[in-house]
Amino acid sequence: MSTLLFYLSLPLQITALTAFILHSLSYLWPPAAFYSRAVLSFSCLVFCACYGVFASVALRLVGYGGLSQYTVARAFKWTMWLTTGVEFVLQDEEHLATRPAVFIGNHQTYVRL
Repeated sequence: MSTLLFYLSLPLQITALTAFILHSLSYLWPPAAFYSRAVLSFSCLVFCACYGVFASVALRLVGYGGLSQYTVARAFKWTMWLTTGVEFVLQDEEHLATRPAVFIGNHQTYVRL
């Protein structure tokens, strides 16, 4: 049983090790931080997609099938925030009260904390 768990968790271990190495390398080569976040973002996307399959089935069985996209979106939001630390800060919020907004990002800003 323990070998089965090891092989099932192997992709997670490889992803975490790769992200850690890239993040550590970012102090010497700053673009490595981008690649670290890219690896984590893709792994979060795959994890949340798998979660979405099971959540959709479970929510459909209890009669809340319309909440499946909402729960997957929230799971993706929180996993991305916890793993990459990327967040959005709105500076001009008074326009959101009158109409919806679309956020478009054309680049990643590099910030060293």
